[in-house]
Amino acid sequence: MMNISEHTLATLAEDIRSGRSSPVSILEEVLERIDAINPKLNAYILLLRDRAIREAKEMEDEAKQGRFKGPLHGIPISLKDSLMTKGIRTTAGSKLLADWIPDKDAVVVEKLRTGGAITVGKTNLHEWAKGSSTLNPFFGSTKNAWGVDRIPGGSSGGSATAVAASLCFGSVGTDAAGSVRMPAALCGVVGIKPTFGRIAHFGVVPGSGSWSLDTVGLLTKTAEDAAIMLDAISGPDPRDKSSLIVPPLGVLDLELDLEGAKVGVVKGSLFDASSKEVRQSIDMAAKILEKLGMIVEEVEIEHLPYASAIWSTISRTEAWASHEASIKNKPEGYSRSILTRVILGKYIGGHHYLKAQRARGLLIREFDEAIKGRDCLIAPSTPIPAPTIEEYKTGYHDVDGRKEEVGGVYSFLGSWTIPFNLTGQPTISVPCGFSSDGMPLGLQIAGKPYEESKVLAIAHQYEKASGFLNKRNPI
Repeated sequence: MMNISEHTLATLAEDIRSGRSSPVSILEEVLERIDAINPKLNAYILLLRDRAIREAKEMEDEAKQGRFKGPLHGIPISLKDSLMTKGIRTTAGSKLLADWIPDKDAVVVEKLRTGGAITVGKTNLHEWAKGSSTLNPFFGSTKNAWGVDRIPGGSSGGSATAVAASLCFGSVGTDAAGSVRMPAALCGVVGIKPTFGRIAHFGVVPGSGSWSLDTVGLLTKTAEDAAIMLDAISGPDPRDKSSLIVPPLGVLDLELDLEGAKVGVVKGSLFDASSKEVRQSIDMAAKILEKLGMIVEEVEIEHLPYASAIWSTISRTEAWASHEASIKNKPEGYSRSILTRVILGKYIGGHHYLKAQRARGLLIREFDEAIKGRDCLIAPSTPIPAPTIEEYKTGYHDVDGRKEEVGGVYSFLGSWTIPFNLTGQPTISVPCGFSSDGMPLGLQIAGKPYEESKVLAIAHQYEKASGFLNKRNPI
């Protein structure tokens, strides 16, 4: 029997194609791990055991005949429960949708099935995908695989935990403020938010993201795994107009020659506000990139500290527009924290929303200027490692002797991920070290729009050079 936790999506795909392993045997081991570990972590809120077994047998029969649907053929994956699944309950982490069964699949679900992936289950998330903890009052709290007393981040916390604990080998999430990259960083896995529109958004539960900010993203163990999944599910769809203008993904060459590539390290007041351990991990990452032959320079973005305020104005307004009718008719269907958060949008005037969008344009221009003549920007994924569940509930985390808010309406946790939702550029979070108490830290690598291939190549080569891929969580 293989040690399934030592594998990645890429190595399993190779084993299936070579005949060294089979979709059925791989799924059996994954289900055994879920039975043993998920009760401790609560990563899944719906397990599709019988369906997954049927799909695994179908994929195994096809593999025996030498027929493969693609690199995801027979690979166990999971879906954030804000992605619609035809005939299968989809909740968006909300009490209001506890019994809702959609009559259609999200585009990404269709593409995963076409590619031969096996959907093991639906993962837990922060209520309505609007928070950074995945402490869900209706479906239970998800725990971090690196420490069950820690939050996994949000809102795709169940997806990150499932990947970190080898309860699947890739998960599809959504990211409107860092909801893929933040939990990836806190759980020690990889999370990619592609260019806005790269992946069709049709079938994401309305109201679980923001119209102008939300992007479907991926959580995997490695950048190579992320590249495989991104290639399988990206591309336009006529049901999503925002996806039609996105150029083709192109060739994903992870061994791209990066000698002389220019990297901008984002510094300034936001960097200074991050914990000392986080700052040190980014400086170490910069040195590793230099050893790989890249040219590293510090950059500052003048209005970066205002990103969270700009984002909040836009996001709250769009949230109220989505939830106004439901809140008026069934306010009891919301937790107090999410109800408060969404209602704030009611009191933001249209002129404030327009001003925020204009300020967003200014920030985009500043990021464009910062990356001009460079291949990528790097920054922390989060300013701190994962807080404890109790810290999050109290609302504050100690950062080198000062208190920062980690719960409530605004969370310090998202201060580094939010800017890249405003700009819409492709951004990946990869592990880049550990705190003194053994919790993972994350590095963001952001590229120019539509240059996912270069972002993935830099992430892949950094992973190999840093050695952090070899670190395993205690689960």
